[in-house]
Amino acid sequence: MYKNLFLESSPKQGKSTLLLNCIASHLQDGAGFFCQRLIDDCGLTVAYRLVAPESAEPLNRGYDKELPGIFLSFIGNKITKDQDVFEKTAISCLQAAKDKTGRKKKFILMDEIGGIELLNTKFIRAVYDALQGELPCIGVVKARQSLLNMVASNMISPKCIEVGEKLRKVIYGDGRGQIITFCRETSEQTEDEVRRFIEAIYT
Repeated sequence: MYKNLFLESSPKQGKSTLLLNCIASHLQDGAGFFCQRLIDDCGLTVAYRLVAPESAEPLNRGYDKELPGIFLSFIGNKITKDQDVFEKTAISCLQAAKDKTGRKKKFILMDEIGGIELLNTKFIRAVYDALQGELPCIGVVKARQSLLNMVASNMISPKCIEVGEKLRKVIYGDGRGQIITFCRETSEQTEDEVRRFIEAIYT
């Protein structure tokens, strides 16, 4: 079994939905974080927040500025970024190796990595530690082309490209990791791969 299994794709292919469907009954066993989309009354995405795996459902939630863990919002013409969320919430979630009852977690979820957080040194160090640690890691990593598009749109620094490449190398490790390029046409095969990965954790 691979130690790390990550999905990548162009936007809106359904990779996070597929991943969540596969691990829905095991969320209480996961450390790490999930990126939840926040929508306004018109159904438009206006923000993103980080939540622990057990709070990952639903994928989309109504926007409320008082919700904890919001790291990116774009209300009107104003874009707000909060890197503290990665240094506090995300790192804490990554390091939550046990639940409140003291039961050890079985895997680490990271969905998604590859945006503004790439240049947060403390956060990325915690991600590397998790990827190189004992627990299996599963998640979503931003595709190379998506990262390039973000740089071209001045959404993130060009330095993120270099960090993104290093992240990929750490995911792969010494042959212990896999990154699956996902699209809707291959969703069944990808789902099989993810379910086998999860099943192996429990056997």
